[in-house]
Amino acid sequence: MESRIEIAGHPLHPMLIVFPLGLLATAVAFDIAALVSSDNGWFNISFWIMAAGILGGLLAALPGLIDWVAIPSNTRAKTIGLWHGGGKRRCVGAVRHQLVLTAWKRWSAQQWSSCYRFLPSSLL
Repeated sequence: MESRIEIAGHPLHPMLIVFPLGLLATAVAFDIAALVSSDNGWFNISFWIMAAGILGGLLAALPGLIDWVAIPSNTRAKTIGLWHGGGKRRCVGAVRHQLVLTAWKRWSAQQWSSCYRFLPSSLL
């Protein structure tokens, strides 16, 4: 399959997915650092890294969606792409939900809210 959006002959979607993957994994690492060190500054850094990871995930989804639309209907590739996109949408949605909860309860119980981050980040 050939990508519809390319830069210098290379598909854009695989180039972009590394950013949310790395950012969300780093957010988990900073949450662990906050829990181990009891320094809430790590939670603040993790919050903004998670926000950047969500934006990166949405940005990476656009060329992926354009490529998926170009796949012929009723093919195995179309089905796999649907599962791939739907699964990643759920993961980013779960992280987005955690970001909203963290923002809402910003100044209380940060250690407990960070535990929820481990599941969606590990699913990417």
